[in-house]
Amino acid sequence: MSSSTTLESADIVIFTVNEHETKAVNEAFQQSQPARPIGMRSYWDLGVIGGAKVLHGITQMGDQATLAAAHSAIQNLSPKILLCVGIAWGAKPSKWKIGDLLLPTLLHDWAHRKESYTDGAIPRGFTIPPRDDLLQITRTAYVDWPLTDLHGRKPEMHDGLLLSNPILLDDEVERQKALDAHPEAIGGEMEGRGLVWEASQAKVDWLIIKAICDWGAKKNDPAANKEASQILAAGNTANFVHHLITHQLGPAIMGHRPDVASVGNSFSLALDEDAEIQAIAESLAINRLVLSGSERRKALKLAVAKVVALAKDSFSAKEIEARIWHQLTYEARNLGELEDAWVNTIRASERLIEHPAMTVEQESRCLGRLTEWSIDFAQSLMSRTSVDSSLKQLNAARKRISKRLGLQPLESGQDHRQVALLFCLRAKCDRAAASLLRRRGQRDPRVLAEVNRRKNDALHDSSQAFGIVEDERTTLEYALCLFAQSGSPGSDLAKKAMVLLEDVVRKGAGAITRYELVRQYHLRFRFLDAIHCFEQIQDSTRTRFLFNAHYYASSVIGLHYDKYDGEETQRLALVALPWIDELIAIDRHNARDVVDLVYLRAICGWPIADSIAPLEALKPSSASSWNEIANLAKSASNGDLGGALLLGLEDAVNWSRIGSFYLEFAKDAKKAIEFYEKAIMVAPLSPVFYFNKAEALAYGLGDFEGARSCLNYAKALKPHSRAWFHARATKIKNLEAAILAGGTINAGSSPK
Repeated sequence: MSSSTTLESADIVIFTVNEHETKAVNEAFQQSQPARPIGMRSYWDLGVIGGAKVLHGITQMGDQATLAAAHSAIQNLSPKILLCVGIAWGAKPSKWKIGDLLLPTLLHDWAHRKESYTDGAIPRGFTIPPRDDLLQITRTAYVDWPLTDLHGRKPEMHDGLLLSNPILLDDEVERQKALDAHPEAIGGEMEGRGLVWEASQAKVDWLIIKAICDWGAKKNDPAANKEASQILAAGNTANFVHHLITHQLGPAIMGHRPDVASVGNSFSLALDEDAEIQAIAESLAINRLVLSGSERRKALKLAVAKVVALAKDSFSAKEIEARIWHQLTYEARNLGELEDAWVNTIRASERLIEHPAMTVEQESRCLGRLTEWSIDFAQSLMSRTSVDSSLKQLNAARKRISKRLGLQPLESGQDHRQVALLFCLRAKCDRAAASLLRRRGQRDPRVLAEVNRRKNDALHDSSQAFGIVEDERTTLEYALCLFAQSGSPGSDLAKKAMVLLEDVVRKGAGAITRYELVRQYHLRFRFLDAIHCFEQIQDSTRTRFLFNAHYYASSVIGLHYDKYDGEETQRLALVALPWIDELIAIDRHNARDVVDLVYLRAICGWPIADSIAPLEALKPSSASSWNEIANLAKSASNGDLGGALLLGLEDAVNWSRIGSFYLEFAKDAKKAIEFYEKAIMVAPLSPVFYFNKAEALAYGLGDFEGARSCLNYAKALKPHSRAWFHARATKIKNLEAAILAGGTINAGSSPK
């Protein structure tokens, strides 16, 4: 077959496998011309769709055929994006429907795994996400997609982890084995593994969109209506992909302004003609996926140096500089690095927001980003200098927002969402400032008066926003301001906030709001609710999901202390364990995550020596003693950000949790007391750690006199933590009774 020169390149190449998929795509794109040869393969020319040149090729079932097809397309067509389109099996037959769309936010190689008689299937294959902005574009397109299928309903879209295995799955046992190993999976297919691997190696973007045609078992059962189900699923996928390329994907990759205000960080830069800045942005997206922690940090620092060296005054250059510094805040390994990254992030953002050539849309984006980052900066750092600097940033951001509000009065007939957003941002500034002021002067009447004023202002603004536009964002901020104003989790304001959060989640809130509800459940010791809520979250941003997996892990640990069903607790721990392992493996963890891992291992039945081994990772070097590290933590809590202290060790809670581990699992009260004392050294005004030490003295060593002394000291500190005393009233009474009786009363479980 000779190579044709009629078609030399394509922006998007679509691949299908079976006849129903192929026919559905050609019909959806109204393709009537015969396929043309390019290289050693043939493609249908689907035309210019949404500004993008689109070709359609077929391949065979399985990953190797698709890998070869992807390789040929990349070599001969230089596509910007490869699309794998078609049918798949779904994971939840009781909840989902045939024809529903599956959007993988992660593609997992299920073919590579270890089969163990004792441990079952152990995953060993790669897991790769598509670009976040591609996922965001796809979700946006789905919102506007007008299709109703043959049943008169709009097919739902389910996103999450998709399993890929070249072996056809038609077995209930094998299907269950796959879902037991990956309970978060949305389903599985056969071709994506090859396409994703080849695209990732060639650094070409990819996207997989499939629809459910069966449930991975009993495919040929007459009740399954195999042919009809495949035709329905293939038709839904093809129709949606045509809509996606026409209205979102095509315009985005070709640099035209899409139908939505923003399609994500990477594509927003495509609107700028600065090729050097665009190249840096693309390299950052690739590095985020393929580099290890130290390599990522090195690449980010090199990238920011390149941007500065370019001396470009364009908006995109200033924006990418701010984004790189912000990415470095996630990569920081200690407080010194964290403060440096945040200070540079805020400085770059301030330079950006003063840029003279901004559009109104860019100004709004920058204002929102600067405000959010200022708040994150305020909540991340601990020293007095950082508090003063953060307050300055928050006040400056608040002033800008107030100025914008003055320029955008509410008028009838206009879209009020922007006004509501500004009220939300100003509320966030006041809420964060109140938290900082309280940290700086807990007993100063003037400071406390300012704290209350800021809280009231935040509640007023969030209420205003909620009254203007009642949507997910305004509801979340209003709830958070109610929480900040409430005196305890059981107050009327806190209860109202919980009702708001639960209601907006029931209506279909996004990941960020759901994470907040998980956190609130966790704070209230409603561990099962936290776990169930977390299990419903589908988050395309893998690192964000892993960061928040702490609340799932910590809730499992809470169930263990609550003496919940041991077998079920162990099952939940087995679900959480690989998430924490993955977070540590990609070097995005802190001390809290290491301690979570220690607990989860023990709950899963690991030997104590193996469970506790990860604690060595908390030390700057193997020669460091725990006393040296605790002294560094104490210095950090007092504002000294030097040293190589892993983030999280400046938090006394993590020292106390290590102590509780020794008391509960190792039955070593002396070692537990040693770590409780280190927690006290880091946070001497917290009653929690004195109480934990008192329990260890009483129940572990039988030292009731020492326990009484610690408990009395804890009670003297009650003004610093009234909510904690309220939540632990029963445990305190039990300990008092045990001390009074000389240790004859057993209070039960160890401290949390």
